[in-house]
Amino acid sequence: TMASFARPSNAVKHAQAYIDVGDKTGALEVLENVINNQKKRKIWERPFEDIMLKAMELCVDGFYVKRAKEALISYRQLAQVIQPSSLDTVARHLLKLSHDAVDNAVGEVKDQFNAAEIADLEMGENADLLVLGALQGDSKAGLSSSDVLVKRLKFLWDALKIILDVLKNNAKLESTYSDTCRQAFTFCKQYKRTGEFRRVVDLLRTNLVNLSKPAHAHAINLNNVESAQVQLDIRFMELETAVQLEMWPEAFKVAEDIQVLTLTYHARPQPKNMALYYQSLANLFFVSDAPLFHAFALKRLYTLMRSKKSAADMQPVATSLVLAALCIPPQSDRESSDFIFDISEKERALQSGRLLGLTKVPKPASLLSEIASLGIVEEASPEILPLVTALQGETSPLELGKVAVEPLKFVSATPELQIYSDRLRFALVARLLQRLGNVYSVVTISKLSNLISFSNFGNMENDILRVISTGIVRARIDHRKQCLRFGSTQLGANATVRQQVTLMSKQLADSVAAARVRDEASDRVDKEAVFTRMASRFATEHHEVLNRRHTIETRKEQAERQAQDAMIAAKREQESVRQRLEQEERERVAREQEEREAKQREETERMKKEEEEREQAKNVLKQIGASEALAAAGAEAVAKEGVDLTAKIREVQMQNEVKMQQLLKKLDHMQRARREVERPKLLASEKEQLEQFRSAAQATHERNMQARSRLGRLVADKDQWLVAYHKKREADFEKRAEKRRAELRAEAAAERERQAKLQKEMEEKSKKERERRAMIEAAQAEARAKLQTQEASGSGFGGWRSGGEDAHPRDSAPAAGGGWRRGGEDAHPREAAAPAAGGGWRRGG
Repeated sequence: TMASFARPSNAVKHAQAYIDVGDKTGALEVLENVINNQKKRKIWERPFEDIMLKAMELCVDGFYVKRAKEALISYRQLAQVIQPSSLDTVARHLLKLSHDAVDNAVGEVKDQFNAAEIADLEMGENADLLVLGALQGDSKAGLSSSDVLVKRLKFLWDALKIILDVLKNNAKLESTYSDTCRQAFTFCKQYKRTGEFRRVVDLLRTNLVNLSKPAHAHAINLNNVESAQVQLDIRFMELETAVQLEMWPEAFKVAEDIQVLTLTYHARPQPKNMALYYQSLANLFFVSDAPLFHAFALKRLYTLMRSKKSAADMQPVATSLVLAALCIPPQSDRESSDFIFDISEKERALQSGRLLGLTKVPKPASLLSEIASLGIVEEASPEILPLVTALQGETSPLELGKVAVEPLKFVSATPELQIYSDRLRFALVARLLQRLGNVYSVVTISKLSNLISFSNFGNMENDILRVISTGIVRARIDHRKQCLRFGSTQLGANATVRQQVTLMSKQLADSVAAARVRDEASDRVDKEAVFTRMASRFATEHHEVLNRRHTIETRKEQAERQAQDAMIAAKREQESVRQRLEQEERERVAREQEEREAKQREETERMKKEEEEREQAKNVLKQIGASEALAAAGAEAVAKEGVDLTAKIREVQMQNEVKMQQLLKKLDHMQRARREVERPKLLASEKEQLEQFRSAAQATHERNMQARSRLGRLVADKDQWLVAYHKKREADFEKRAEKRRAELRAEAAAERERQAKLQKEMEEKSKKERERRAMIEAAQAEARAKLQTQEASGSGFGGWRSGGEDAHPRDSAPAAGGGWRRGGEDAHPREAAAPAAGGGWRRGG
């Protein structure tokens, strides 16, 4: 816990201690407490990176996806502004560990493993595996190598998604984000994960949409050319992966994102990426049965590659382009009109055209004219030129089938062009039937089979039915009479009849004009009348032209003034809108700042209150005798749910007892089964070990006996050497003992001499003391004798008093009242005072 160490730098050591005893879960909890603690982690420090690296290793080892995500999100809040490079290091470390774990798991798989057979990597784990892991306490115990590989693949995929979510909006980590996208695409391609690729496409598209919303200071700004280029490169990699996996709806979405980035944010893709883009669109439109847009995509690709490759290199592209244009079937009556009744069909066509940079739905005739004007037909393979000439010219339908035989054989025999074989055959059948319908009303099936000699009867019948069903040709098959009837029963509804009648009227008008007999005189009179009318109206028309020019100039000036006024008004409106938006933005920022501060205050108060409630609940639980773990659990429940303490305690105790009984029962059964299985193996192993021990002991005994016999010859020499050695040691000992005894005797003599000297000094000192005492006693006796003499010869004055505290008897004078008193506390016997007047002695002051 956090209380066990004061600094974050100690967390790794604390976690390593848990790892050393085999408790990796406890080590991860220690590291998570440091990262997720809001109070302790205020400013980024270098130890936090070491903590995250160790935590990622533990998460990869234990398959803890959610805990890894929570730790990365918490670390992003701490490091993405101050030290984004540290967040980059942690993210790359997680991906490297995940890839290494997958590689190791792949190496351990013995049987053939197909990752594409896994239903869904985001599906929950098997219930049996979860129960087994819970019983055994190890997420990897009891799993086969294939199961471990599946779990490693799931963890790697989850790690890729976590990194994409954590780094989705940080301009300083765009390279890591792009590299993670590349790894995700490679993962999907390597293991054929179509479902996961669909999810990552949706995730990247959501991230791209969210980039336009306001965010933090280091957010990605798509108006920056480099950021837009990074996003564009990611989309090109995504498009390539979608085409390789043949996921065409996702490829269409990615193509739309590329158009948005190039048109809205002015990103400039590289030529090789644009070539990939047009090639992918060509494949997409080919699969979606849009031959017109397929041909236009190839035309864009040809235009892009023409300036960078030689004519020989461009011949396959030119051939594909020409064949794609020829595969476009003729339009039906409804498609040839400018109005399309199906709005969704028109919208899809416009949307497909926008992917190619077209503003409206193109026409096949415009494509064919562009191909002819650019000289692409001449650059194509010469084997298909007769077919191009026959379809573009007015070749008779009776000869069209013969001309198409050889080109179709060439297309079918060329591997790169085989994809156009069926579509080209259908387009030829459609054009042949369309031309036959303009001339004939009935054609027999046998005649039609001869005309369509480039196809068998089964394919011909299917193509004819498809042409009729799509409305390209109005006809019906009469199986009873074995013929094909063109047109319908209503004359006005038949477009073919209308075309024939219009053509006939034009030809009749030309015939009448050519057959009319000319009269030169009448023609001359008519011309003179025309010239006269023109001369009479010249001045009037000239005046009208001048007036019209003046009117046009006047209207133009008025329009310019109105446009200028409108421009000024628009600028004013834009300025006012800009100011209003800036004001609203400032107000919004201030409001959000206030809301954040208020939320922060509320969160601080709430956390403080919860902490107080948790401590109170924990103290109460400890008072009633609950254990430490039970007290912590009860306190947490009180802080979060406000439950009754006693009920919570009883509930936790009952749950723990039930779980303990179940675990004990299962453990008992497992131990009993294990012992029954291992008993014969243990007996066999014991017997084998006993035999090995016996053989080893016998061999050791034999070696020892051989060594004894070999060393026995040295016993006599050994004994002789020992005797000599012992004698030498005894002689040395005697020498050292004698030396020591001499030292002890010298020390004893010195001690006796010192004691004698000390005794002599003490006797001298005692003698001097006795002499001093004798002198003192003699002096005292003399003093007493003098006192007695003085007393005997003393006068009648009343005695003496001391002249001072330290006065001697010889200096004292008798007191007025008679008698003596003692001169002082320190007076000697010889200085004692005379008796006082009242008789006796008294002590001086």
